[in-house]
Amino acid sequence: MGLRDSSKTRVQPVLGGLVARPTSAWLPELLAMGSRASVCRPAGFGTTGPLLANPPFKFEHRVTAPRDYLKVLLASKGRLRSAVEKNGALLNSSPDPEVRKKRVSLLEGDTETIAEGLRYLDTRHVRSGKGTWWVLEGSTYVDCALFAENATVFIEGKRTEPQLTESISWDLQRHQVFRNLDTLRGEHGKNGDFFVLLIVEAQSSAEAEARCLDTGYELAVPSWPHLSNLEARQLYEKHYLGYTTWQQVAERFEITLLDTIDDHLPV
Repeated sequence: MGLRDSSKTRVQPVLGGLVARPTSAWLPELLAMGSRASVCRPAGFGTTGPLLANPPFKFEHRVTAPRDYLKVLLASKGRLRSAVEKNGALLNSSPDPEVRKKRVSLLEGDTETIAEGLRYLDTRHVRSGKGTWWVLEGSTYVDCALFAENATVFIEGKRTEPQLTESISWDLQRHQVFRNLDTLRGEHGKNGDFFVLLIVEAQSSAEAEARCLDTGYELAVPSWPHLSNLEARQLYEKHYLGYTTWQQVAERFEITLLDTIDDHLPV
């Protein structure tokens, strides 16, 4: 936020400017800049195809958590208790007394309440809202989603944030980057392949954390309690591109980076 807001000085002007270019040949080049790109897709990205006409991209793209994850979290008394112990007011976050009562029952591992919640997850929508006590992960808003003919790409952009988001309210083991990859896994079927790319500010603490995420799929496993070890490994190794920096992107595509939200790109 503020004068150096990452959305207004990095994500929107950089990626919006690329999308506005007359050809989408830049997309495979951008994906290939990911720190894990050569491992994730050693044959290259020549099959992403052109950007779709409607829509080619969305900023703050809203996606919901996969049902299989929500089901596991619903019955994970230990994960829920850890979150409540850290976020003391969590159980009182809803003004609805019935929601608070149901979530206390979940915290206690009540089998009837868990079974009821699982039935609702099978038959009702999964977006959190009024009275939806069984949905313990709300919608996430991806900084930029790119939609190509044969691929969907979620981009998480950081600039002034001191660190990456390492948890959600109800699950202290659910890392933001791997959460994004999991939600993309749940909705990618429409557009072929799918990838997540992290873009951070060079020489920032976020870059140091991003580098750590490259060390192996084991770091992602706690974020995906609903996946087998093999499924987690395949999701990480085939679809997580790792990170690059805004400075590298700017140099590669000859883009002038904004310093503050009051600056304007040269015409």
